[in-house]
Amino acid sequence: MAAQLGIQKRPAHYWYCMFALRYPLAPDWEAVVREDTRWYLNLQADTAQPVHPMIKKFREHLSDVIANEFLDLY
Repeated sequence: MAAQLGIQKRPAHYWYCMFALRYPLAPDWEAVVREDTRWYLNLQADTAQPVHPMIKKFREHLSDVIANEFLDLY
């Protein structure tokens, strides 16, 4: 998940990976782990992909969180 979010070099933001992995999927998606790889199954289209279906939204939200980190200091 860190690679999908683009935060491999920033371990201070690894907490966001746990947030993204625990976020509930839409009813037409299911997560399956096979050989240490998490696959996301689209139940309607009967397809599998290794990339989280909401990764674009997570990247946008993470960039907002990082931009507003200074607010935590005050």
